[in-house]
Amino acid sequence: MPPTGAVPPMPDEVISRRASEQIDRQPEPIVYRPVSGSYVGQQGRPLPAPTARNVPARIALVLIPLAALGGASVVLWWGQAAPTVAGVVALVSLTLAVGAFFLAIGGLVVAVQRPTKKATSVVALALALVLVVWLGVVMVTLAVTMVT
Repeated sequence: MPPTGAVPPMPDEVISRRASEQIDRQPEPIVYRPVSGSYVGQQGRPLPAPTARNVPARIALVLIPLAALGGASVVLWWGQAAPTVAGVVALVSLTLAVGAFFLAIGGLVVAVQRPTKKATSVVALALALVLVVWLGVVMVTLAVTMVT
C-alpha cells in the first residue's frame, strides 16, 4: 500500500526496482563504421570520355526540317483542305520546333563545355528560333481563321 499523500503510479507506467545511478562518464561518440559486403571494393563502370560530337545540336538540325515541312504543308495544303487537321499538324510542327530550340540551347552548352565547333549549335539555334516565330504566326493566323 502506498503511503498516504503519495501519488500512485499510472497503470501503464513501468517502475524500476533498481536505485537510480549517476552517470559520470561521457557518452561514446557516434562513429561511422561501414559494413563490409560483396559491394565493397567493386567500382562501377566509368563514364565514357566526352567526345567532340555535339549530339543535341545534330538532333536539333534533324528536327528543324521536319517542323518546317509540317508548317509548309499547313500553309500550302492542310489550311484549305482540312482546317482541323491543319491545326493538329501546326501544333505538332510547333512542338518539334520548340524541342529543336531547346536542343540547340543544349548543343550550345555542350559546345562551350567540350572542344567542339560552336557553328553547328549556333546555326541550329538561329534556325530553330526563326522557325518557332514563323510557326507561331502560322498558328495564330490559323486560329483566327478558324474562329471567324
